[in-house]
Amino acid sequence: MDQLYEPWSGTRAEARFQAFDDAWLEREYSPSSAICGNYEPHVKGWAERSAAVREALTSTSMLGVRYGKAIRNIIDVFPAPSTDGSCAPSLIFFHGGYWQESSSRDLSFPAAALNAAGITYISVEYTLAPKATLTQIVEEARRAVRFVVDNAAQFAVDPASWSWEDTRQAHTWLHSRSTLQSRSEKTRTKWVARGRDCC
Repeated sequence: MDQLYEPWSGTRAEARFQAFDDAWLEREYSPSSAICGNYEPHVKGWAERSAAVREALTSTSMLGVRYGKAIRNIIDVFPAPSTDGSCAPSLIFFHGGYWQESSSRDLSFPAAALNAAGITYISVEYTLAPKATLTQIVEEARRAVRFVVDNAAQFAVDPASWSWEDTRQAHTWLHSRSTLQSRSEKTRTKWVARGRDCC
């Protein structure tokens, strides 16, 4: 099995990829199919909790803020409450779904707990495959982060304190973190990355 994790490149990579049959590829790219039991109640629960949070925070949140031209190029910002007008640390979230499904709208529920802890929650939506390639999705992620960084004052977030959550094994984060790194010399940005595969 170790040979599967050697670096792949060029024609060698293509040849090795073609060696796998469709059933193997479908299983590996759709991990939810390997879950024991029905995962749909969990997804439904997230959506229901998110709807309740969005309704409760309607007066303070900024929903559907556009960062690009594509239909799904929007972010939802749930600002942490502030009594003195100070900027808050923030968490930028990219929803999972193996680049093919799900929505940031259905994963708004973390905003409640994060706001209570004084953290602004920013959930990013992006174009899904197959309408977009992985390269295009990564570029949209970079564009979203640049937008948030460049408009930190508008969102009342601290440009020197970011955290990042990506449910797709941090793939998008790893490709996009240069957006923050390129600005870190000027803003002394401190960021934390977390990645997990939950759906």
